[in-house]
Amino acid sequence: MKFRTISILFALAVLAVSCRDSERNNEDQTTSSYEFARAENAFFDVWKTVHSTILKDTVLGGADTTLPPDVCVDSIRRYPDVGYPAQLVIYFSPKGSVCSDGRTRAGNIVANISRPYMDVNSLVTITFDDYFSDDLELTGEMMIHNFGDSALLPVFRKTITDAWLVREAPGNKRQETYFNSQESVVWGEGADTPNEPEDDELRAYGFASGRNTFGVFFEATITDQITTRLNCLYDNTGKVTIEQENLADRYLDYESGCDGKLSVSFYNTTEYITIP
Repeated sequence: MKFRTISILFALAVLAVSCRDSERNNEDQTTSSYEFARAENAFFDVWKTVHSTILKDTVLGGADTTLPPDVCVDSIRRYPDVGYPAQLVIYFSPKGSVCSDGRTRAGNIVANISRPYMDVNSLVTITFDDYFSDDLELTGEMMIHNFGDSALLPVFRKTITDAWLVREAPGNKRQETYFNSQESVVWGEGADTPNEPEDDELRAYGFASGRNTFGVFFEATITDQITTRLNCLYDNTGKVTIEQENLADRYLDYESGCDGKLSVSFYNTTEYITIP
């Protein structure tokens, strides 16, 4: 009887562990894919904000304008007024305000610019001061390095280092993503009209790595270039392979939309996710 009791207890313990593993796998069916896509979109969003601000600024390299770049921007300051290196600070309301694209932004984006943005070897180093995009806080560093032209199109290297994307929310809505990436980015459409950034398109190839909210490490490879347009809130096209330890590869497809909806395929199934 004693042996039988021990056997039953052992079986129950195995079942409990199996259930926990199953629950964790279910939690992580699309978590890494979702958090990669949201991180990629969030940092591209920051670059697009800095990109358009620089191109519209009189001194930094664009056409003269007396209007702020967006209704949600409190102010923009450049130090010094002329010459390089220069620091550009984009101030949003500390409490957050709704921008023309519908996102709420708060805090400050700080961009240190080594030389004119369009010059070869120009380096823009971007950091954050209590910066939020909607409910997502961004920290870390992003560097935009101008590598010059290829086939008459500007090419940049985008490097994200030791970034955290944190959303404080109860239950499974909380997000805490650690993220690094290195990508080659071509400024495609719109490069011939540098004073009109609204028609610009950026095209990215490269790699990323990180850890998702559930502590699962992942690596991401862009297999079909991710494209993002300045006049679209979301990245438009692209395919990405997500690798995770002890889990099947996930295949992320942006599906040519501008709505934040993506498909994630693994095994013989496809699930759909939507980023805010």
